[in-house]
Amino acid sequence: MSPRHQHHKQSTNFAKRRRARVVLICGLIVICVFSVGFSVVLFMSLDAFSIDTVNIAGVDAGAVSTLKAAVLESLQGKYFGLFPRSNTFISPDEAIKGRIRALEPSADAVKISHTGGTTIDVTVNERDPSAIVCTDYPDFSGTDRENKVDDSCYYADLDGYIFKKAPSITGYAYHRYYVPTLVDNESSTTDVIGMYATSTSEFTTLQKFYTNVTNGGIVVDAILIKDNGEYELYIENVSLGGASSADSGNQVVVVYFNNARNFNYELANLLSFWSTMKGPLRSKATTTTFDYIDVRYGANVFYK
Repeated sequence: MSPRHQHHKQSTNFAKRRRARVVLICGLIVICVFSVGFSVVLFMSLDAFSIDTVNIAGVDAGAVSTLKAAVLESLQGKYFGLFPRSNTFISPDEAIKGRIRALEPSADAVKISHTGGTTIDVTVNERDPSAIVCTDYPDFSGTDRENKVDDSCYYADLDGYIFKKAPSITGYAYHRYYVPTLVDNESSTTDVIGMYATSTSEFTTLQKFYTNVTNGGIVVDAILIKDNGEYELYIENVSLGGASSADSGNQVVVVYFNNARNFNYELANLLSFWSTMKGPLRSKATTTTFDYIDVRYGANVFYK
């Protein structure tokens, strides 16, 4: 055998052995990957890390069972058909938060924490009430105006978002709005929770106007939001001559205003009129009350 033929045979054998080693190494790598993957799947499926207990805090007792069921449903199934969603390390926390917000309109922030490996704690922080929105028309015909109770009222946040039924609240803890256009007059089943009282820009402007009227020394009962930028402001009809409102006929005076002009302009006219009328009447001890005051026509304030 010539040296050249012998060298060619050795090179062929070396290449075969090299390919065999590569195949063996690749096979071992595949086996290791599958072994590690299988071990991870087994580890993730251990009962010690499987969530089976859900705690809900921060909501009314009546909503707890519904929210628990929603969380448990979100934990069903597997990622890619392999990893259980109920595993405490890979549970779909963000999806759970979104589900909670969808089911509980009063939820502002939702926090999730894990206790041990089998418990998930969901804490709901409710929105802060900024106003009360009622879906009926105001009725001030009762003898005790301050303790007037409305049954169709809801809490709204600072954006005018209606998120929860309000209890029978009296007094002036919150600004109060009447928005009967929110519901269908032919149906008593309209659910306004999750709706906005009006546009956020309009609501925030009205809130500021409401506060400024109060800061001007006028006791405000409520605002009725009507169509086409028209409003009615209900204020305490204190007898400017010194008698109590209970002895002076109507306890509430209606102030008509709209958004045709800047609210600050109408506010200034109202406060100026109120102050102008109050001084002379008090000095004369004259008993006078109003049926309405209309500040929609600029500096000319009409009243009865």
